Amino acid sequence: MSGWEVMMLAAALWGIGATGESVPKHSLALFTPEEIQRARQRLEREQPARQAVQGILEEARRWAKCSDEFLRETIPPAPGAPSL
Repeated sequence: MSGWEVMMLAAALWGIGATGESVPKHSLALFTPEEIQRARQRLEREQPARQAVQGILEEARRWAKCSDEFLRETIPPAPGAPSL
């Protein structure tokens, strides 16, 4: 599994500690080395984790195929933002 795929799984599992409770961040890094290692371990031993990654990757590939124009049109304006 590539580092990118591990990061995608970590993103899916982001903020969930071993007890299932939210874990506060104390760094600007998105994931700690421990979180990345935990995600890799889960991928090795848990089929649901591998299925989650596959679903995330399929969705990411779908969005990656979209044109920049489509993506700009898809994102709604922020409340109170001036019209372009």
